[in-house]
Amino acid sequence: MKKIGMCFLSLLLLCGCQQHSTKQKQVKQKDTIVLGYVNSDGYMKVKQKGKYGFMNKQKQVMIPCEYDLITQEKDVYIAQKDGKYGVIDKQNQILLPVEYERILYAYDSGYFFARKQEKTMVFDKDGQKHKTIDARLVKQSFHDPIVWMEQGNKSAIFDTKGNQKTKFLYDKIKRFPDIQTYAKHAYTIGYKNGLAAILNEEGKPCSAFVYEQLRPLNYGSFNDKFSGYYQAVRDGKSGIINTRGDVVVQFLYDACDKDADGNLFHAFDYIEGVGFQVVKDGHYGILTLQGKTLIPCVARVQKDASMKVIGTDEKGFWVDKEDTTAYFTKEGKAKYVTISIVVSIIGYLILGFCLDAWHPGWLIFFIVPIVGVLVE
Repeated sequence: MKKIGMCFLSLLLLCGCQQHSTKQKQVKQKDTIVLGYVNSDGYMKVKQKGKYGFMNKQKQVMIPCEYDLITQEKDVYIAQKDGKYGVIDKQNQILLPVEYERILYAYDSGYFFARKQEKTMVFDKDGQKHKTIDARLVKQSFHDPIVWMEQGNKSAIFDTKGNQKTKFLYDKIKRFPDIQTYAKHAYTIGYKNGLAAILNEEGKPCSAFVYEQLRPLNYGSFNDKFSGYYQAVRDGKSGIINTRGDVVVQFLYDACDKDADGNLFHAFDYIEGVGFQVVKDGHYGILTLQGKTLIPCVARVQKDASMKVIGTDEKGFWVDKEDTTAYFTKEGKAKYVTISIVVSIIGYLILGFCLDAWHPGWLIFFIVPIVGVLVE
């Protein structure tokens, strides 16, 4: 009888503890700000007293609000606290303690790269240490199919499991935040002695180190048409090369725009269904997508005036050039005369006939449409 009583008492205590635990996990709405949407684990990010965590749809805390920053990366969570980083899973189990200066979760392999001082540790999916590399992990995207690190003032390329692909021989490694490009290939930009080249998946150059600057032609856009092409600057002029190092567009065009790092580029502004707008020796022109001249660079670049395509159709496009507008076929042939000057002529006739404000010198305007018709 005494044993039965003790068992009953233990059961009551256990139920009480579980009830208390559930109450502790229940989120109090007045103290909580729900951020964002329900993620793939069925969790929502929440903020309590300046700290972040996650709760489920039943408003139970799954990851306590004790981190300065926390983000989901695929099936794990990268947590930051007091300037240090760690990794936890959706059950709030610690995979890597919050003690590292930087953490990279490589989507491609599921491995973690964690930097502490001058060393980088590589961990597998379960948080088991795979190896230690005597180099510093550099900030990069989780989506990158390669990893690069620094040793002294030189950089080397590794795969996403920590296997070294090149020696520490590059001054700098650079990739651009373009997910479309990353998904297609692992090409990278490497610098030696201040000049850049395209590096392949093994980290070997597939172009010469002769370019002042390189960046993907589809940088900042998701136009898959230009994946594998790079805008380059050589001897102060812009051109386009591909991942084999072949020159696609000759280096004839002005490097007149600056990127976020202050490097000079010409934007090769893409015109849907037409080609690229370019600048050469201070004049606007248009190239086809294959780099052939469609409209020669004759429209002068001015501070308050430029040439731009203002509309396209199946057969050609409209160009607004300084004070005139013209229609061109896709072969670059002008089809209609400049509209703004025709309007000026009509205005001249109206002034003459209606207000008797004739001026013989203004008749020169009639030459423009006549020449246009003859040329056509």
